Amino acid sequence: MNEGIVFSKKVSPLGKKFTKNELLSSCKVLGMNSNEATRGLSIMLREGILETHDGLYSFKDRSFWKKIYNSLNVNQDTHLQLALLRELEEGILFHYKESGLSSDKFIFFLLWKSREDIHRGTNYQRLLLRKNIIKKLSKRKLWALDSIELYLQDRTEKPSPLNQETILKWIDGSYHVNPFDFIRVLQKNYPPDKIKNIIKQKLQSSKHLSDYERMVLKYFILESECEISSDEENLKKLSDFAASLPSTTYGTARLKASAYNRIATYFISKQKFEGFKEYLHKATKIAEKFELNFMLPRLYNNLSIYYDAIAPNFAQEIQEKAMKLAKNNEDLFTSAFIGINLAQSYFFYGKQKEFQEILSELTEITKKIENPEILVRYKHLKMLVAVYNDDYDGFEKLKIEVLEDLKTFSEPMYSSLLSRTMLFEFLIKVIWGDFQNIEKEIESLRKMKKHLNHNELLFLEITQALLEDEKRGYDVFRSKIKEMKLYIEETLQTTAFFVDKENYEDFVKECKERIRIVSKLVSHVSLAQIYYALAIASKRIGKLFLAKQYFKKASIYFTLQGINTKAREIKNKHLHEDVFIDSVLVLEKLFSDTNKKSQIPINQENYHEVLWTLNSFISLMAAFGECNSLEEIMNVFSEFIQNHFPITSVRTKFDWLENMTKEIGSDKIPPMESRYSQYPFYVSYEFDIDFEANARIEIYNPYNKASMKEIEKFNRLMGYLEPLLTLVFRNYMRYTMATKDALTGLYTRWYFESRLEEEFARSKRFGEEFSVIMCDLDNFKVVNDSHGHIVGDEILKKIAKILLKGAREMDIVGRYGGEEFIILLPYAKHRDAVRVAERLKELIEANKESLKDVTASFGVASYPAPHINNAADLLFCADQRCYLAKKLGKNRVVGGSNE
Repeated sequence: MNEGIVFSKKVSPLGKKFTKNELLSSCKVLGMNSNEATRGLSIMLREGILETHDGLYSFKDRSFWKKIYNSLNVNQDTHLQLALLRELEEGILFHYKESGLSSDKFIFFLLWKSREDIHRGTNYQRLLLRKNIIKKLSKRKLWALDSIELYLQDRTEKPSPLNQETILKWIDGSYHVNPFDFIRVLQKNYPPDKIKNIIKQKLQSSKHLSDYERMVLKYFILESECEISSDEENLKKLSDFAASLPSTTYGTARLKASAYNRIATYFISKQKFEGFKEYLHKATKIAEKFELNFMLPRLYNNLSIYYDAIAPNFAQEIQEKAMKLAKNNEDLFTSAFIGINLAQSYFFYGKQKEFQEILSELTEITKKIENPEILVRYKHLKMLVAVYNDDYDGFEKLKIEVLEDLKTFSEPMYSSLLSRTMLFEFLIKVIWGDFQNIEKEIESLRKMKKHLNHNELLFLEITQALLEDEKRGYDVFRSKIKEMKLYIEETLQTTAFFVDKENYEDFVKECKERIRIVSKLVSHVSLAQIYYALAIASKRIGKLFLAKQYFKKASIYFTLQGINTKAREIKNKHLHEDVFIDSVLVLEKLFSDTNKKSQIPINQENYHEVLWTLNSFISLMAAFGECNSLEEIMNVFSEFIQNHFPITSVRTKFDWLENMTKEIGSDKIPPMESRYSQYPFYVSYEFDIDFEANARIEIYNPYNKASMKEIEKFNRLMGYLEPLLTLVFRNYMRYTMATKDALTGLYTRWYFESRLEEEFARSKRFGEEFSVIMCDLDNFKVVNDSHGHIVGDEILKKIAKILLKGAREMDIVGRYGGEEFIILLPYAKHRDAVRVAERLKELIEANKESLKDVTASFGVASYPAPHINNAADLLFCADQRCYLAKKLGKNRVVGGSNE
């Protein structure tokens, strides 16, 4: 009991009741760490000092708590610190009472600290709680509370329109709130022309405006003008104004960052990605410098848009960082907003596990916050999934809910969210070939064109042209598809329903070029859509064999994506696999009947299994042909096995240089003593690949008792498939040995040069810049000679890890030979590549001690450049600059001007 009493003394300043969150947040004030606090909770529960119910901990014996608490003489400062960390109203009121402060002084303290929290962008939920407590304690209206309420309204509470009386009071200067927050709330409820007029009235009516207030008002006038007409003249005015703003205080920094962010959104709407990136980086830099934490998550989220098309994993990493920061700020609105975008990204790039996890998290967040905008956007996310699964019933149900939710919204938010809803309904119809009454929907969407981006408008234009005249429509498609950055696959799907013999070959060429691009991004949805489009177009002009091939590929990618409803529909409707499987089942039933079995000639007895095996073999080979990695092959094979046997789980294991295991299914496969078991159903099939590797396939179902016939059937199938799998694994081993350096795990020179040739050809064709970094280690030979090759090899391995860590995710890092390394940077401009090289140099320099004082010299070259005509020229240029870096004193980067 002594330990429990010790912890009781530490915890008692929180009062009789508290949550675990409150305790962990208060650890520093209470003089312990989080591990001690967690352990203390367990001890006090075990010893019967505390009891818990619905996440709330309370002292069982109130007199025991009071005795311990009174013995501590907790001072006023401690109570005030703890009051700021509480999430229960009862807790804050306890500290107010025990602090001994008057209600006015306690209110002033909460207001002051809340203002600081607003500047830091933290503790939104606690701000809400404090606001409610201030209202309870205060006997008069407080203008400072108005500012807090206004600030919170757009983030964590239901947005409610500002009434005319409040607007008039603000105009004449009798409503004292931050003008920035006030206008932001106005923007939720009024169109830009009305906002501009309100601000002009404010400028004319208010006599005593500070310089900051005038800057805010001018900024929002310029922003409103950009909203009304996003022409270059209005944008230049806003850009010039932003450049003239000082970023010396919190207020002006917020203003400048907001202006740059607004300019960035203009560039993205016009598909000018470099301008978008430039201004967004400016905004982010200011926000980071002034710790504008409430802005940073959204800025990071916007930045991810730039990288989504070229480096999706990096874009997701940025969004994950943004969501984490918003969570740390307890800003559930922004966290949910970013989470919805991230979930969408996970969905399109086939990350099913991550998608399901974040969907569960979003479900919980939407329950916690009462924000109809987030709820609608969350339902939009689910509608989008229904669109690509062709789940019209599920879509309709969600649409009805959303239309009901939208009744609570005002303009312009109402039209913005309604346009999304209408666009999704348009999508689910046209991409699956339902064009009934679609002209009316196009007309309705065109009326809302200010809420649609450039790509969406092009998509509408192409669809309308195809509906009016197929030949002219296809010409419109050919001319407009090159402008599009988004909705390309959806446009291909829609156009496929109008392709004729004359333009079929051109359409196939367009689709295959798109496959080449999206294959690098590993977007299963996109690949499924393109193959579906090819299948529809092929079927339309009578190329049925080709159509079937394309439908099969579409089905495979829909399955890989987890869009199983559509995959099954394709198999049943276009591949007739249901008929084949049904026939096999009938034959199996027939052959299992002893009386009928004797009437069947022996050479026909296994006929159905032979057919089934051949079909399986062909399907599997086709699926393997679309895979880009061993992991994909193992995943496809595991799914293939799971689809062919009554099992819940499959594990495919390949043991070579490292162990690779792919396990899918609902039940984890436990260690089993024997090679097979009837109950639970388990079979293991193992085979060697040469003398260097082996593979094992395991199937499992803990709820099913298998017949020996089923077990033998699996073993027979694996006997047929073993040569195919051996060939696949052997090819992987050979390819790995040819492409990966055995010592460092980096790419080999042969692989690097082949990728460089591909990148050079791509860059030459599309005019996109890329770069190469040559790296040569300094002092390595001295270390190798004095310490030996084993130490030298360890240094090379460490350098390889540093280069991989410091390079971008999409970069190709290779060992060029000896102590030379080389990096290919797709899409990287020269200045960006130089920055990467500088970062790598600094990372190596920071590890000098463990690297025995080995440093590195770098040479950077980029293409296009006047003096470079081929890949060999580019390598030579990078090599010469690396040589110059060594000549100038080593441990440096030489990039030149790339002129």
